[in-house]
This record gives sequence, structure tokens and C-alpha cells, in this order.
Amino acid sequence: MPWNNESPMEQKQRFIHLAKSGHFTISELCEDFGITRKTGHKWLARYAESGLAGLVEHSRAPREVSGRTSEAVEEMIVREKRLHSTWGPKKIRRLLETKHGVERPPAVSTVGEVLKRHGMVRERGRRAGVFKVERGTLTKAERSNQVFWSGL
Repeated sequence: MPWNNESPMEQKQRFIHLAKSGHFTISELCEDFGITRKTGHKWLARYAESGLAGLVEHSRAPREVSGRTSEAVEEMIVREKRLHSTWGPKKIRRLLETKHGVERPPAVSTVGEVLKRHGMVRERGRRAGVFKVERGTLTKAERSNQVFWSGL
């Protein structure tokens, strides 16, 4: 027997159809569908307002990022980096305070991220090991837990 797979949109439509029929209470339907009454009423309100288009899932992402660096400050950071190509985020942050009078400049890490986002920072390659590793020899064990390393 094949399973009856229903998309969330089909379930919402079936919920609305049954709620509009008047044969069931909202509480009964919500219990049958495994949703809260708040969600059931939300679906009904969206359907009443926008029809089937109102039942489409809405994005849960925030519309604005409250702590985002303003575009004006980003432009200052990019401009200063172009003028002083060897300067890093620390110096540029200090310059925002002193030269441009930015009251609360972004953190050094944020300045670095802005520079990275604008392609103004080159990723450093990994440095090879500074110290040469010399491996010693292991001694032959005469009893359990008696292996010593004679390396240095």
C-alpha cells in the first residue's frame, strides 16, 4: 500500500477547506493536524487576507541587520585602504576615529572583514615549520608500559 505523502502546502489547503466546512472546530482540526491553535488561526488569517498565496511559507530571516556597518563607514575604510595599501585593520580603525571623527568605529575584526569583502586583502599562505623535527628511537620494552622515547 503506497504511503500518502502530502506537501505542507497541501496540508494547509486541506486544513482551510475543513475549517471552512464548519463540521469541525478549530481546536479539533489543530489537534488532528498536529499544530497549535495559534498556527491554525495564523493560517486562517493569512488565507482570509491573501487567499492561497498567503499560505506560502514566509522567510524567517530578519529584514534588517541592526549591527551592520553603515555604507558610509565602509566607503571610508575602502578609501583609506586604497590610499595606504600597506596599512591593516588596526591603523585604519584608528584613522576612522582621529581623521574622520567616527564616534564608534567598527571593531578591528569588522574592518578586516570589510577589506576582505572588497577583495583588498590577500590571503597569506601557510608558513613552513620553523623548527626541524628530529625523531629519536624507541627503546625495546622489557615489561609493560616501559617504552621511553629518547629524542632530545
